[in-house]
Amino acid sequence: MIRAIVLAALLLSACTTTKKVADRTFKPPDRPFTIVVFRPDIEAGQMTAGGLFEVRADWTQSAELNIAAALTAREAKRGGTLSIYADSTAEPPLRAQISEIVRLHRTVGMAVLRHKYSGAELPTKKRIFDWTLGPGTAPLVAATHADYALFVYARDSFSSGGRRALQVLGYAGCIVLACVAVPGGRLTAFASLVDLKTGQLVWFNVLGASVGDMRSKKGAARMVANLLDTFPEQPKPPPPAP
Repeated sequence: MIRAIVLAALLLSACTTTKKVADRTFKPPDRPFTIVVFRPDIEAGQMTAGGLFEVRADWTQSAELNIAAALTAREAKRGGTLSIYADSTAEPPLRAQISEIVRLHRTVGMAVLRHKYSGAELPTKKRIFDWTLGPGTAPLVAATHADYALFVYARDSFSSGGRRALQVLGYAGCIVLACVAVPGGRLTAFASLVDLKTGQLVWFNVLGASVGDMRSKKGAARMVANLLDTFPEQPKPPPPAP
């Protein structure tokens, strides 16, 4: 009995969930379209014994590189055109504008999570998916020569030694039927496909998992595959003329 309780807790802690919301009126162009990815909004760190998230710069840098590579590889396999925008080479005003839009996407994405997935749905958005980054994205069309931008937000945390000790104690409490759930590290991510001409979010997906590791190439590839499992398909090229 006790063993079954502990096993169930462990299995539940390892679940991965993805959910998709999209503008139902959105239809991808019937021609190949280009997608640009700005610097992914990513942080990786550890969860302390007290439950605080401490960012690790080295882990975050590895995660950024791995996610960028995984995004490019995945779209290449699908025959699409996706490029990572090197904002470090952009002029300072454009670089500042991109940073501002990435932060805006974080705010809008959090609002989508709150009002589409947490039960706090807004009355005016119950039957529609109507979220936008505003017209500020339009100048990026000329700068990137892209039709759409893919924005990726992810936070990956790993339990510190002290946190793992608390988790062990929590599971051990099941022996006396006094289980105490101590959450461990968790991966939370969401991504949006944005029409750069209008700023409109035309596709959105969220991923939550208790397992995963963006610091490794394999873990990053798995995360990208799960997060983009419903990503709009590029049109198939026409067959060669006989």
